[in-house]
Amino acid sequence: MTSSRAPERPAVRLATPAELADAAPGHAAFVGRPVDPAEFDPTLPQHHAAWAAFSARTVRLPRGGHEGEWLLLELGLKPVLRQALPATRLPAFAARCARRGLVFARGSSVGVGREAQDGDLVYVARDLAQAEAARDTEAALLAAQRGGDDGEGGGASGAIASDITSTPAPTRRLRDAHAARALGALLGFPPCCVDAFVQVARDGRDEKAGMLDHALAASRAFHPRLNNLSLGAFHYIGWSPCRFDCPASLALADQSADALQKRDEAAWLVVDRLLARPRFWSDERRQLIVSGRWDGRALRFKSVRTPWALDADDRHRASEWLYFADAAGELIGGGALVPGQEGWTLHRAGREPSAWAPPKEARWLPWGWGT
Repeated sequence: MTSSRAPERPAVRLATPAELADAAPGHAAFVGRPVDPAEFDPTLPQHHAAWAAFSARTVRLPRGGHEGEWLLLELGLKPVLRQALPATRLPAFAARCARRGLVFARGSSVGVGREAQDGDLVYVARDLAQAEAARDTEAALLAAQRGGDDGEGGGASGAIASDITSTPAPTRRLRDAHAARALGALLGFPPCCVDAFVQVARDGRDEKAGMLDHALAASRAFHPRLNNLSLGAFHYIGWSPCRFDCPASLALADQSADALQKRDEAAWLVVDRLLARPRFWSDERRQLIVSGRWDGRALRFKSVRTPWALDADDRHRASEWLYFADAAGELIGGGALVPGQEGWTLHRAGREPSAWAPPKEARWLPWGWGT
């Protein structure tokens, strides 16, 4: 692992008209109305305060997104680690595995949604047979879900393609559930969380949002170490927990945190503090991450960020700026948000309380509450 000291970042470059134009259609689809990218030019006087808040330097999580899972793998608590890997990074990745006595199998990212943009999938383990088993199990599962098209490099059985139209739906669902449980075991996911995933998938719900809703409905406490809602930034667990006070997930996350503290206490302090920030979550890149604390009655906060503030992934900077400018303008400068029967009310010094509406389809995550 690298040092916890984050490199000094240069001044943030303004989002260009071309970048805003590229991001505008996605934002328009999200908000359900036309978006003129020129209206969000950060050089316009009306956006100066919002851009300054959006791009302000902040303490970033000091390690890569998968580093918490690497800790679990190195501790022997996770049989196989799975991640997307661009081809340009493969030599350095292979060298890292060799230094740690690890091996990996390469698989296809066809059918894996967002990760398909990032290159092939790699499955890392101490035992090559386990890495290959995880790759082949997932490839077969994806092939079945795509109707038998196993893409390239997947290792899926051709038998899946031949029986996809003749196998009854209940039988296919049962087979997929068995495959998901087998893959979950290889990846070190707690059985209760895999069972929840199987239920969500059987209900036909979107994986990330469906698991989030399942966990929200079941949780009595919100342990920050189970916060993995920004996968591009450091997180302790790589699966969606069945609830945010899941004992099995928390036990693994705590062991990973203990290992991080022993190796780099400064990083451990930063990680725990930033993972405890409450959030309004709409999707992976559309989140308001609040620098504050929920006390059960009000959210008192100083500032608001988006996931870009944590992972500095400039591919998403323009789209997150559009989201931030639309959703967070009233929150700049801090204050207190109080929920009520008719929605949230924003309280700020020197101003009358006013109604505030969260972003579209946002889930409220009061990290740290009840712990």
